[in-house]
Amino acid sequence: MKCTILNERLQRLGTPYKFKQPPYSVVCVSHDTLCVTGGVKQVCLLSVSTDNTITLTRKFTTSSEFYSICCKSPSNVVVSTCDDDPRPA
Repeated sequence: MKCTILNERLQRLGTPYKFKQPPYSVVCVSHDTLCVTGGVKQVCLLSVSTDNTITLTRKFTTSSEFYSICCKSPSNVVVSTCDDDPRPA
């Protein structure tokens, strides 16, 4: 239920972000921005500050529930849908 930044020794850095719903997948879309799927039909954009504090930037409500996520380009991501959605990605 948390998103945490770790260093190369897997030690926690900064302040983690606590989710209200279980997250499914996370991807770095830039050096200071994360995109997370999970919750109830939501995708969250999180920002990472220079002191590694993670904060919610924006939350998108979606028409489907998404599992995995990956970057297609700097401004686009591809997600996989859950359950019986006729659109797999």
